[in-house]
Amino acid sequence: MKNPIQPLNPAAELAYHEYPVIQIPENRRTPIKRRAQDIAEQWFGDPEDHFIGKIGEWAVASYLGVENQLDLEVYADGGDGGFDLDYDGQSIEIKTARQGTEQPRLPIGHKEPLNAEWYVLAKRIGKTNVQLIGAAPRGTVQAVRDHCDHSDMGEYSFVSQEYLFQIT
Repeated sequence: MKNPIQPLNPAAELAYHEYPVIQIPENRRTPIKRRAQDIAEQWFGDPEDHFIGKIGEWAVASYLGVENQLDLEVYADGGDGGFDLDYDGQSIEIKTARQGTEQPRLPIGHKEPLNAEWYVLAKRIGKTNVQLIGAAPRGTVQAVRDHCDHSDMGEYSFVSQEYLFQIT
């Protein structure tokens, strides 16, 4: 088994105020909230969970300057093909933690294929703010998942911030 790549400057070394914060403009929140409701109605799940995920996706797309590439479609299976965004030829999967989550970790399903080249962890920190915590390449995510004792973890493995690269 391969060991996870540990960045020289992991996201865990940043102070809370050093993580980038993206504000979601009010004119974006309403369409994103509607899309989250559509996903919940056409597939399943809690509209608030879908909303949190979508604002995290929008925050990363905004940070990268590619908001127009954000996929807001509703797919029959509720999925997105394994990634949320394509940036400069690199596929990115974005996971967003709920507001109030202490020391969020990047959740990765044990059974989901790792289709993205990069995995980003974001955290909702207010009604309109999202904090970008860090990112990990697919190889790191795979190595962490391979090292987990799946019998103790439920359906997810979690990549801690010590294995996430800083987003600056």
